[in-house]
Amino acid sequence: MKRLFLTIATVAALLSGAASAATLSSEIKSIDTKLQTLTLTDGKVYQLARGVSVNKLKIGDKISISYDQSGTKLVVTKIEKIK
Repeated sequence: MKRLFLTIATVAALLSGAASAATLSSEIKSIDTKLQTLTLTDGKVYQLARGVSVNKLKIGDKISISYDQSGTKLVVTKIEKIK
């Protein structure tokens, strides 16, 4: 029983550290609708999560994004244009 509990606790710890959420504000450097990616002025490339649209955005727009980091991927979960 101890062994089972230890295994479950280890798996839970690993999964909880698998992704981390963050937010930032920046300016759009480029948009690739085919690859569903967004490059910001910080030079980082962000993958768009399913359901996140950039159709109304253009290069130079100031935006605020929420994203998760999973491994080396930065995945945008929410995007808003800053006025």
